[in-house]
Amino acid sequence: MRKTLLSGVLVLVVGVPGAAHASAAPAGDDTLRQYAKDTWRSMAAMVDPGTGLPADKVTGDLKTRAQVTSPTNIGTYVWSTLTARDLGVIKPADASARIGRVLDALERLERHGPTGQYYNWYDPATLQLVRTWPDNGDPVRPFASSVDNGWLASALMMVRGAGTARGPGGWPRP
Repeated sequence: MRKTLLSGVLVLVVGVPGAAHASAAPAGDDTLRQYAKDTWRSMAAMVDPGTGLPADKVTGDLKTRAQVTSPTNIGTYVWSTLTARDLGVIKPADASARIGRVLDALERLERHGPTGQYYNWYDPATLQLVRTWPDNGDPVRPFASSVDNGWLASALMMVRGAGTARGPGGWPRP
């Protein structure tokens, strides 16, 4: 939750178009930019290289990813990707490829039939619905969270509005 909140703050504070290129940078701008770069590094470390989806968390050494993800984790990664692009932390082509992979993965995830919502826990490596906790083997009762799906929906709306050199919504798939 803390990473979600911090990423959201970064989106609001420095992800606003033009904010990254203001001519009179406020005091502390270098500290905030370094924080954004460090946050992006941890977000990128959470991504499964095979599917492009982020894990729920990563260890402090950025080497071990959790074996679960949620719609909130995916949404946070998406808006963090947009912010990293807007701040020049990553290139637009990298952001486009990353978001394209997320969109492809989302198409493959099992969803709750009656509502169409995404379930809350998936294995980011296999894209399978988590039915037992990887850490202890306890059963997981699949459920769809409106709050988590709302965070993901917000991120997808940001993608639609963010555009690329090809225009709004022009995210090519890799």
